[in-house]
Amino acid sequence: MKKFLPILIVITLLAVIIVTFAGCSSRKVDFGTELIINGNLENGTTAWSLYTNTDKEIKPSIVDIKNGDSTTYLEESEKHGGAYISISASSNGDSYAYYSQPVGLEKNAKYLLKADVKVTSKIENNGIYGAFVGLAESGVIYRSITDAGDWQTLEVVFYNYSYDEVNVRFGIGTDTSDFYAGSAVFDNVSLQKVTDEDVLGLVTLNLGSKGVGGYDADYLTTPSGIVFTVLLTVLGAALIYAFYVWYRRYSSKVLPSIDEATEQQKNSVAVKGIVLSAVAVVVAFAIRLVLVLTLYGHGSLMNQISLACESINNNGLIKYYYEFTPYYTPGVTYLLALLGAFAKLFNLSAGTQGFALFVKIPSVIADLLIVFFLYNIANKKTQDPIKSFIIALSYALIPVAFIASSVFGSFMTVGVLFLLLAFVAVRDRKIIKLTVFYTLSVMFIAEALLLLPLLITYAVVLYVKYPDTRNVLPISATVAIVGGYALTIPLTWNFFVTGRPFIVLERYFTIFSEIDLFTDGAFNVYAMLGLQNTAPNTAGVVMSAIIAALGMLMGIGLYIKCRDRQKLILIASFTILFIYTFCVRMTVFVVLPAIVLAFLYVIYTGERRILAVTASTSILVTLSACYDLMVCKYVPGGINAQEIPFSSNDPVVIIFSVLLVIVTLITGVLVFDICVKDRERKVRIIDQNYCKYVLSLFKRKKDEQEESVDADQN
Repeated sequence: MKKFLPILIVITLLAVIIVTFAGCSSRKVDFGTELIINGNLENGTTAWSLYTNTDKEIKPSIVDIKNGDSTTYLEESEKHGGAYISISASSNGDSYAYYSQPVGLEKNAKYLLKADVKVTSKIENNGIYGAFVGLAESGVIYRSITDAGDWQTLEVVFYNYSYDEVNVRFGIGTDTSDFYAGSAVFDNVSLQKVTDEDVLGLVTLNLGSKGVGGYDADYLTTPSGIVFTVLLTVLGAALIYAFYVWYRRYSSKVLPSIDEATEQQKNSVAVKGIVLSAVAVVVAFAIRLVLVLTLYGHGSLMNQISLACESINNNGLIKYYYEFTPYYTPGVTYLLALLGAFAKLFNLSAGTQGFALFVKIPSVIADLLIVFFLYNIANKKTQDPIKSFIIALSYALIPVAFIASSVFGSFMTVGVLFLLLAFVAVRDRKIIKLTVFYTLSVMFIAEALLLLPLLITYAVVLYVKYPDTRNVLPISATVAIVGGYALTIPLTWNFFVTGRPFIVLERYFTIFSEIDLFTDGAFNVYAMLGLQNTAPNTAGVVMSAIIAALGMLMGIGLYIKCRDRQKLILIASFTILFIYTFCVRMTVFVVLPAIVLAFLYVIYTGERRILAVTASTSILVTLSACYDLMVCKYVPGGINAQEIPFSSNDPVVIIFSVLLVIVTLITGVLVFDICVKDRERKVRIIDQNYCKYVLSLFKRKKDEQEESVDADQN
């Protein structure tokens, strides 16, 4: 039982590797084999799923040739069999309707996708998709027409580098490209593996990364990106070590007790605290401002945020949430609406440096507030402004923090701010504050839900252990649920009419499944195995769900064993880190809450081993984020840069993913040691000049060796 956690982690890792390799073995497809089920539509819409944003404007229908539904195309019944599909919309449209079917592919093979399409009434649209056939996995692999005319066979040839499965689509418009009016008919959708001779004269498009199957360093051609990556990674490691030494050295100073201080001394300490906290925030702001002004950021993410702001501004918040499927939490959606309104006021256009700067403001403000609260938390714990200043400044300057907010513009920092305050409330047993801040955290980051089982367990323990909480706990939980739901009503108003009042819960699950890759820029076990550009198969998704549940259960078990509110912070941090390392569909900053919560735990306890593994995680995540920016050539540009997936055999990705997996395993062992064996190792104080201290370590080692030799001789 004592070694339960590390053994369980190792077994989990082995299971992931086995299932991944077993589940991701290469699929083989024969040339000329039809991969589409019911492509001729003779069985209606069997095997096809319909996606449309309204039932009022678009009414797809099956045209039954044999039973006389079609008079115009009776002479074509030989080619079109017994039926085809018709899609149309009136001038009140602003809609879309398409059918989709998942299809398994062989990697490193060429395919021909085609369909017979006829536009019967000119299609008026506000995007790039008219009547089309294409793949959901790529915004460029499609063919589309808008003008009325005869039947046409739309063909698109693509080479599949890395996908095990794609979604074939046909229809009019998509959820990002509506159409107002028009109609078209579709038939004979086909997808087959072909040879070069089969598609002579047709342009071949690429699906996935060219680097898959062999390391390709051609994309490492931006000197500024290389400098940025190396500099911030090395700088981050150096700063963490420097602040650690500074903290240890300063801790040797003997300070007078605050209880024995005079009123004047207390006032002096208070003033010093205000000044130092302001300095920490100003320094944090300065470095973030420089990056905001000089870097567009992660191009695809910034463009996606900008377009969402613009779409909300054009359609209105309620209509946007109803007619689109936003991959944002309700809190972030509200922020996007606010940003879009202000952007319109200042005439800022999506996809510009000015707009990118503008949408980073909430993330940067949240980041600065984290610095401020960390100072206050540390000062309350240590009652020492200078020591608290060292702690706050260390977070302000480590790259993993300011890259998330000022470069990526990740709204993750907003949710992390509230999650930090929620766990401060956990430690102080402030139930009302906990429910308020945790609810706000969930409003901004779906990842906060991963800690819900752990917090429910904590609430149950409180209810049993502390009778005085038995009134406030149920009331607070009820208010949190009702209040949180009430905050989403302005978004979901139209769904009440259609009988889907809990659409927000569905959207939260959608957020977790948004990334259709084993890993998207995150260094974890799947990147270590070269699966970063591969769509997760059923085995991988199921195993990931089991691993996530296992991580949550481990956290619950550890808390039940120790029943320590302070250690609950560490357990929550490790739960997120474990899921980040061993689950699919992870992006780089999903791990940010784990880093901040571990940092909070170190402030409370001074645990040097947790500080070491947290610093290591921080450095590896910094490298992951910077490397992603470098590969995509987002440094210094980014507005027009094209996202390039990592090569599956990229040595940088594999090596540092292995290191992150090792760090996660070590962290698990340490968490077990602290929570189950109740062993902590405090930061050691240095009471002499640091250079002399380092030299003394070598001298001590030499003396120990000499003593060992003397003992052997005797």
